[in-house]
This record gives sequence, C-alpha cells and structure tokens, in this order.
Amino acid sequence: MKRLAAWIDKQFNLKCCRESIRKTLKNLGFSWKKARKLLNKANSKKRREFLEKLKGLLDDALHNGGMTKYV
Repeated sequence: MKRLAAWIDKQFNLKCCRESIRKTLKNLGFSWKKARKLLNKANSKKRREFLEKLKGLLDDALHNGGMTKYV
C-alpha cells in the first residue's frame, strides 16, 4: 500500500494516506492478499505438471473458446 500511495503522489501530485486508499479500493470492490514467498517449498515436478496443464487450458481457451477437454 505504501508503494501505491507513493505512485499516486508521483503520478497525480495527490497526497493521501494508505488507509484512505485502502478504503477507496474496498468500496470499489477490489480485494487483495499480501504476496508470500513460497520458493523454498517449490516442487519442480509438480510445478512442471501444473504449467503443462495450464498451457493446455490456455491454448484451448484461446483457440476453441472453451475448456471442455480438461473439465
């Protein structure tokens, strides 16, 4: 949130506190989670399998307009 407040200040010359930004985003329907580092728990085999499945899903969605063969 601190980086977003700094960006708003730089782009729009508008100073506002992090809490105001948070409340505004929440009122607009946005939500978020703080990123967590999981690299030390990565399983390269599972990651590779996931990426292959994801690539297939994306290709199917782009070319066929659906994901019927993976559901």
